Amino acid sequence: MMAIALTDDRFVTLQECRDILGMNDDPKTTILINAVSEKFRQYTNRVRINQGQVNELTRAVDDILVWSHATPIDKSQEVRIQISDSLGDVIKSYSSNDGDLTVDWARGRIARSGCQPFDSFCGCATTAGNTPSGECGGNGEKVAFPTLELSYLGGWPVVPGDIVMTAFEQIKLDLERLKGTIGLTAASGFQDVVDLQGDHVLRSVAAVWKRYRILI
Repeated sequence: MMAIALTDDRFVTLQECRDILGMNDDPKTTILINAVSEKFRQYTNRVRINQGQVNELTRAVDDILVWSHATPIDKSQEVRIQISDSLGDVIKSYSSNDGDLTVDWARGRIARSGCQPFDSFCGCATTAGNTPSGECGGNGEKVAFPTLELSYLGGWPVVPGDIVMTAFEQIKLDLERLKGTIGLTAASGFQDVVDLQGDHVLRSVAAVWKRYRILI
C-alpha cells in the first residue's frame, strides 16, 4: 500500500504532534495534519499557508482591483499578472518590476498604476470587428472569457502562533472522530462528562480562523 504523503503546505509537523499531543502513529497523524491544513485553506479562502511561489487564476473586482489569496506578498519578488485569451495565448502582461502594478503587500490587493482597469470579460468579449487595434489581441477579433493569472511569492514566512495553536485543537477533535465518536454530544461513566462538537471546524478554532479570512 502506498504511503500517504505529508503535504508541504502545513502549519504543524509530525514531530510537534508527537511532542505536544503525544501522537506516535505517523500515518494517522499525517492524515490529520493534511486535513487540518486543507480545512484552514478552505475556511479562509487561501491558496497557500507557508511562503512559496503562487500561480493562481483570479479576477478583477469592478475591473480594477485584484485580490491575492496567499497573503502577505513578499515585496522583494516580482508580482506579475498575465491576461490570456480563451485559447490560452497571452494577450497582455503587467509586472510590479516594470511599474505596471501597485501592490498592497500585507493585504494582497493589486491594481494597475493609476487605477486603470484590467481587461475583463466585459472589456474583451466584444463582437468581432469592434475591438480597437491594440486591445484584446490587437486584430479586432473577438476574445471571449479572458483569464487573469496572478504570479507572486506569498504566504507566511512564519505562521502566526494562534493559527498553530488551533491546529492542535482541531487535530485532537478529528482524532476523536476517527475513534468513532463522531456526533457524540455526551458520554459519562466513571469519568468526566465529554461533549464533542459535530461542527466541521471546532467553534473556538473557527473564531481564530475568521480573522484570517480573505473574503473576495
